[in-house]
Amino acid sequence: EIMLMLKLNIAPLRMECFDVSHSGGKDTVASMVVFEDGMPRKDQYRHFKIKGINNNDFLSIYTTLSRRLAHLSNDEILKNNKLPNKCGTNEIKTKQKPFAYKPNLIIVDGGLPQVSAAQKAFQEHAINDIAFCGLAKKLEEIWLPGNRTPIIFPRDSEALFMLQRI
Repeated sequence: EIMLMLKLNIAPLRMECFDVSHSGGKDTVASMVVFEDGMPRKDQYRHFKIKGINNNDFLSIYTTLSRRLAHLSNDEILKNNKLPNKCGTNEIKTKQKPFAYKPNLIIVDGGLPQVSAAQKAFQEHAINDIAFCGLAKKLEEIWLPGNRTPIIFPRDSEALFMLQRI
């Protein structure tokens, strides 16, 4: 249902959601929650400290996603840089990636302004094979980049429930 409603090419088996919070406008942090096959992967959750940005949700989203997307770019480099094993044989191994898998869908907490901030990070990292959207919690609207109107899931939708849970 998520795939159909968001017009994705594949089912989002791995979804990552980012949310920014702060304490009185200071000590800004972001969290990354990971769901695979509809289940939380708490071992892959991440916490990002955001220094020098106070009370700017848009810049915080951009900064956090830039850091996450930089890992995806680096992982592609690591995949291609194979290392000889300790025995000195011709067998090769690859370095372990810092994040296990590339997500199929990234969700940011917020509406169109947060999605626009995320879009800037995606463009700067030249990543165009990961879908992303925003979830504005008050009215439960799903915002896609470039859309001026949100997608509204039916209130009794299991897909909406999954997005809310993430």
